[in-house]
Amino acid sequence: MKIKALAFVGTPVTDMQRARSFYEGVLGLTVCEEMMSGRWIEYALGDNTLAIASVGPEWLPSGHGTGAALEVEDFDKAIEWLKHRKVHFSTEPHETPCCHMAIIKDRDGNNIVIHKLKPENEKEPCLMIKEVAFVAIAVSDPERARKFYQETLELKPTSTQMEGAWVEYDIGPTTIGVGCHPAWQPSRDGTTVAFEVDDIDATIEKLKSRGVTFDLPKTETPVCWMAQFRDPDGNKLVVHKRKQK
Repeated sequence: MKIKALAFVGTPVTDMQRARSFYEGVLGLTVCEEMMSGRWIEYALGDNTLAIASVGPEWLPSGHGTGAALEVEDFDKAIEWLKHRKVHFSTEPHETPCCHMAIIKDRDGNNIVIHKLKPENEKEPCLMIKEVAFVAIAVSDPERARKFYQETLELKPTSTQMEGAWVEYDIGPTTIGVGCHPAWQPSRDGTTVAFEVDDIDATIEKLKSRGVTFDLPKTETPVCWMAQFRDPDGNKLVVHKRKQK
């Protein structure tokens, strides 16, 4: 097994006919693949695939589940189109430094983001975050984790640090970091996302000025500088600056 990249964004539904009338009739998506006797439908969106599926009790809709973001050509016309069809907005249309967006719900309560990226000359700085630096997975036993990720999942390590306590795997454009560190404890509540920034000191100061506290202050490793903080729900986030090679 070779994991290369994200395959699709999947959204569970309970009534496929109702779901298709929404995704195709309201959102105007075109089917690119139909499987499982019509219980699995895929739509091609640029380089990505959105799948809706009605597969039974093992995968049911949730307002807390996957939220697909749909890029539109004309944001205002898209909002007008949806409101005309009496679509419920869980988050009203608004502007951010980088985009225009709104969140709607499909018939099963799944969140869908309507999104329009601003042209480069209209963008404002978005807290200097450039990209996802890595996604961190906390483990308690590095050797057991190594066997699972390298032997079971067949991932190839691209970097090993901290005497094997931190191992990175490149999967397409994304880096997965599997590590054992006192600041990170394994949890079934999700992994940790690290944001790459241009200037880590300026970013930390800006976050502190906005009331953010850090439970792992700026720390230097052989390959980067990093600091850990939390969102309002307690999810761990990292700001990260990779050293020049």
